[in-house]
Amino acid sequence: GFRAPEVARGNVIYNQQADVYSFGLLLYDILTTGGRIAEGLKFPNEFDELAIQGKLPDPVKEYGCAPWPMVEKLIKKCLKENPQERPTSAQVFDILNSAELICLMRHISIPKNFSVECMVATNHNSKNASIWLGCGHRDKGQLLFLDLNTEKQTSEEIIDSRILCLALVPLTAEKESWIVCGTQSGMLLVVNTEDGDKRHTLGKMTDSVTCLYCNPFPKQSKQKNFLLVGTADGNLAIFEDKTVKCKGAAPLKILNIGNVSTPLMCLSESLNSAEKNIMWGGCGTKLFSFSDDFTIQKLIETKTNQLFSYAAFSDSNIIAVVVDTALYVAKKNSPFVEVRDKKTEKLCELIDCVHFLKEEMVKVNAESKHKLSYTGRVKTLCLQKNTALWIGTGGGHILLLDLSTRRIIRIIQNFCDSVRVMMTAQLGSLKNVMLVLGYIRKSTESSQHQKEIQSCLSVWDINLPHEVQNLEKHIEVRKELAEKMRRVSVE
Repeated sequence: GFRAPEVARGNVIYNQQADVYSFGLLLYDILTTGGRIAEGLKFPNEFDELAIQGKLPDPVKEYGCAPWPMVEKLIKKCLKENPQERPTSAQVFDILNSAELICLMRHISIPKNFSVECMVATNHNSKNASIWLGCGHRDKGQLLFLDLNTEKQTSEEIIDSRILCLALVPLTAEKESWIVCGTQSGMLLVVNTEDGDKRHTLGKMTDSVTCLYCNPFPKQSKQKNFLLVGTADGNLAIFEDKTVKCKGAAPLKILNIGNVSTPLMCLSESLNSAEKNIMWGGCGTKLFSFSDDFTIQKLIETKTNQLFSYAAFSDSNIIAVVVDTALYVAKKNSPFVEVRDKKTEKLCELIDCVHFLKEEMVKVNAESKHKLSYTGRVKTLCLQKNTALWIGTGGGHILLLDLSTRRIIRIIQNFCDSVRVMMTAQLGSLKNVMLVLGYIRKSTESSQHQKEIQSCLSVWDINLPHEVQNLEKHIEVRKELAEKMRRVSVE
């Protein structure tokens, strides 16, 4: 039951390519606990017949297996009918020896007719691992619900405007949650997570809604929780969480921080335990912070003329900020992440993504340097407390940066062509994960030159940085053992 098609036909006896095919079937049987073998023992000749006909075994989910994307992909590659299309044994070894194989939990393609802009995970108390995705075009907003366990997707057109951002507002006392959709038209649509027919709009904003934030883990005490709304004309609107249930509700307070030239693009809570309830945001080129009383505590201008290589991006608007003991800032179309000292407010380091990407390439010519500058532009940031900074780029790379040394732990690639959003989540049985929303460019059926964009979602075990480091130590130990064995055999 492990013979390659060319062996079953009698064309070859055995070679490495046939062994790779057999290894693919062995992996399949390990993953499915031998279901294929058990079913086929009555008619063993059928194994060869299926191989000769080029038929692949049933998808692993038919045997009730949990998805394991990279192992399934490797099996598919090993079982290519054409021996030349199968990976080499060295390539198989590299794939099996990667932290990505261990930590990629799901990789889901979204239907082509959905242009996904944003996402939010369901409440961590929910048994179902599910995600809401905001989609649409200029005059059409769609909300897509994705069950990660079954990969079932349901969608509905809910508003006449593109959805730019989403937030989950959990109302602990009422034991219910609401999804808030921020739109290009400035409308705020609110939808009940359990009953989609319960929906209404809040008071309309003065411009497009560019970002939303609500603490997904509200305290069980009577401490108030708030929905924060950032707009394209630099305003910050504050709603008390319970008012999202009320149609046409007006904000408790509006802070005017910028103007039409300086959009408020991001909001982030500090992960530093010494800074309780401190929020940070980016408005134009300025960073700002505030606490529970919603008065601006700090306003930091990030423009600088000191660094010539960085000067071209210094005046760009801030698109992402994450905070722990330092401030990590990304700007529009820039391949740099600024690291700023919170006390002095000064730029203390620049993380150059292009520099790290160059190190991954064997040879860089003038053309690829320009290309790297474009693909290395930072699109999103996500902070894993006390561990790593995750940097998503326009070229589809995810750079994992050690927070203590600010050195690269790993560069993940080939999972999407551009990263849009990254966020941590606690999802039912999937526990702590990193969600990565991106898109891939696929050639159309009519033309290889024309590309159509398809959104995709990957779910990663949050322990990926630790797994990379553990794997590196394990490989080092194996090398030392192999070297000792060589010495013993020589002696």
